[in-house]
Order: sequence, then C-alpha cells, then structure tokens
Amino acid sequence: MGLFVLALLLFNVSCSSKANDKETNENAIMEVSLPIGIINANNISSDSTHSIILKGIMGKMMKHDKIQNPILNFEYDDKWIVSYKIKADKTFDIYVVEKQTTNDARAKMLITTKKEDPTSLISVVMIAYDNYMDKPGKIETEEWEATIKDDLSLKIIKTYNVITSVDKADYIDVADLSTNKTKLNEVEEIYQIDDEGNIVFIENIIFSKPELVQPVLNYRAFLAFKISDYDFEDINDEWMLNIAELEIACKRVNIIFIENYQDLSSVVIRDSEGNKKDSLDLSSFSQNVSMGYVLLHSKKKPEFVPFQPVSLVFKSISDYFNIEILDKNE
Repeated sequence: MGLFVLALLLFNVSCSSKANDKETNENAIMEVSLPIGIINANNISSDSTHSIILKGIMGKMMKHDKIQNPILNFEYDDKWIVSYKIKADKTFDIYVVEKQTTNDARAKMLITTKKEDPTSLISVVMIAYDNYMDKPGKIETEEWEATIKDDLSLKIIKTYNVITSVDKADYIDVADLSTNKTKLNEVEEIYQIDDEGNIVFIENIIFSKPELVQPVLNYRAFLAFKISDYDFEDINDEWMLNIAELEIACKRVNIIFIENYQDLSSVVIRDSEGNKKDSLDLSSFSQNVSMGYVLLHSKKKPEFVPFQPVSLVFKSISDYFNIEILDKNE
C-alpha cells in the first residue's frame, strides 16, 4: 500500500509539471531548485496526503549509523511525509522527507530513488533534526541543519546545548530569560551524492568542549543466554539453530549480537569493532530461568524474551526496536 501511494504521488508530480502555472494540484509534491540552504527540522507539514511508508529506510540509515545516530532518543521507523522534490538533472530522483515522533523530536531526511522505480530507495541520510531531553533544572537540546549545493554536496551542522535554570528543582521554561544556555558541542559533516545516487560520507569536524561533554550511550543489542550445568556441546539443536538465525538477522540491521553462557552479573556490550559501549548487570533475568534472550537499548528498559520458536523472537525484536524486517529471507 505504501509503495502504491508513493508511486501515485510521484505520478502527480510529472502530471502537474505540464499543467498551467495558475492551476493547482493538492496532491503534487513541490519542487525546489538547487542550491538549498538552510534546511532545518521545524515547520513540519500536517498534510497527510503525502504520508507514505518508505520500505527499507531503516536499513539504509544504518549505513550511516556510526556518525549519524543522534544523541537523544530517536527511532528510524518507516513512516514519513514527503516534503518536496529537489530539481536535479540526474539519473535518479532526490526528495526531502520528514516526520514528527511521539516524543516531539522533529527530523528530515534526504533520500535518493530510482527514476524507473521511484519506490526503490538508493540511499538515505538524515539532514535535519530537533530534539530535547527535559530534566529537573536542565534541558539538553540537539539541533541539526543542512545546506545543499549545486554539485550535490551536503553540509550538516549539528549543535548540542544544555540550558540550566537557577532553581534546579523545577522544570525549565525555555522562555525564561534567566536561564543559562551553554554550547556543549558542534559537529560539521560533509556528504556527497555521487553519479549513481549514493550518499557518500566525506568527513566530519568536531568542535567540542571536552570538559562539558559527557559520554553518551547509544546502542541496540540482543543477548542470548543459557545458564546451566551442561557443557557447551550439550546445548540442544533447536537452541543452536535459533542462535544462527538470530545472529544473521541482528547483523543485517546493525543490532549488536551477544551470546552468554556464564553469569550475567557483568555483561559487556561491544560494537563490531570491539569498542566497549556499556557494561550491565543482567543477573535478575537469569534468577528464574536458565535460558532466553534480553533485548537491550541505550534509551530503553531491557526486556526479557523467553526461549521459543524463532519467528516469535523475531516479532519481539521488531516490536522492541521499532523495525519492520528481521527475517533472513526478506
């Protein structure tokens, strides 16, 4: 259904370009010319006519995950709104899509699609973002904005601030002039859209104040554990078959996969390059059961999943991480 809607919207674009300038089409997607600056995440459209489901957007975003992932909580689900099309004499099409999440974060992405199949994504990158985390006496903010040049190079500037109040016990009113705003960090990222429509990372520059920036946890992980008196070789066939399928599925969507056959009091989470992301005491999950799975997210409470058919585990993973595809056959 989502693919049909996007195809219909893009058909409307081609039809509307032939219409008289005085005519309007509420389904037409606005076209804008290069260069473009500045794109920010404000002014989210409420036009549900352009609401679509972009298949595969989450997987494409994971390509840029190491440098693109926001500090504050955000989920790369598949529901976005077409904002406008960027005019460019290329063999692919370029669109800006946007969304507003349930926690009030705003975001825009730039996507490239195939001309012969407009519903087929080539590449995706987030170009604008606006989010905050509200705590007593403090608001942490994250803001991105981007510019796009004629040569299809992208510059994304990310700014991280903390706003504090005099009375640390109260939640902050951002309109209060007595608040103190401090810039924690600023990052500048450069991308280039190549001749095939791939959005290629070029470089990033970090302008930080190390004494103000605290380490940020940002990861998704899946833990499979089996605590018993049996040797490793005695683990039953079904467990091992499940492990093989789950590991493949997790790696496909950049979820850290962990096997543990020892005490869960100190589980270390490491990324694909071996860098330590976190260390957790998960022993409470093995107090009443000897085997199962734990879903882990740096911004969520861990969730236990019992040992069961792998199709049901896939569903639990999809629901917890808010992703759609976790089947090796997809």
